[in-house]
Amino acid sequence: MGAAVVAAFAVGASPVAAGSVLVGSVPVSTQCATVPYGWAGSTTLSPGKSFSTGVVVPSEVGVQLAVAAHDVSTVEPAPGAVAIWIGGGAVADGLPVSGGEIAVINGGSSKVMLTRVELSLARCYQVSSAGPVAVAPVVEADPTTVPAPVAAPSTVAPVHAAPTGVALPATGRSSDSVLLLGVTSTLLGGALVVAARRRTTAPVPGR
Repeated sequence: MGAAVVAAFAVGASPVAAGSVLVGSVPVSTQCATVPYGWAGSTTLSPGKSFSTGVVVPSEVGVQLAVAAHDVSTVEPAPGAVAIWIGGGAVADGLPVSGGEIAVINGGSSKVMLTRVELSLARCYQVSSAGPVAVAPVVEADPTTVPAPVAAPSTVAPVHAAPTGVALPATGRSSDSVLLLGVTSTLLGGALVVAARRRTTAPVPGR
């Protein structure tokens, strides 16, 4: 009997559980979501044979996977003979898995017509949650308060420095000698004036 295989892959996320622990001084919480995986089609499995569905459960760093539920459907009423494997091991509810391709194995003694494989995996990872950030209170201004007037800048008159006097050259003579020279010159000048007048008024002989 030929096998007609149709593979289907459905991924959805719904929250499962969340917890929190304290690592050092940083609070760490664990977030989990249920992710469904599935295959539907028609294939015949002989005793001891396996079938790979082609559906792969990805392995992610920092993510823990565990089986939440699993189920298979067969045409014959013997689904218990078929075991689901992920990667290199059989699955069971609550069992951690590391990812890999989903396959089924016929562990019974007769052929089995497989039509459906369903899995629900709990995908959990840890995230750090920072504490609330303190916000400084906002102080509102009182509308009744009149702001103080702003003082105008004062104008300072410039200070003019008096010019520095120019020093006169020194003559080397004292003030007393200069005064005596002036008096002598005045007297001498006066005597010359008187002598000149006498010469002018003297009588001329023969007149």
